[in-house]
Amino acid sequence: VVACAVKGELHFRDAASGEAVGPPVAGGGRIAALAWSPDGSRLAVRRGDKVEVRGADGAFVCELQGRAMGAMAFGSD
Repeated sequence: VVACAVKGELHFRDAASGEAVGPPVAGGGRIAALAWSPDGSRLAVRRGDKVEVRGADGAFVCELQGRAMGAMAFGSD
């Protein structure tokens, strides 16, 4: 699965076929950064000062809030 941001929406695609995996996920503002977890099961999506964590299928897991950040990544543990 690959993810991309288009006009504030998050799109998931099958890496082999390019076919959509579920509908686009709309959100509250411009997507500034994306980061996959090392095992590919979670995707962090930064919009302003909040980070949404989603499953590989786009399902909402949780939301983290804090101060503005630059790049982001999951730890190996």
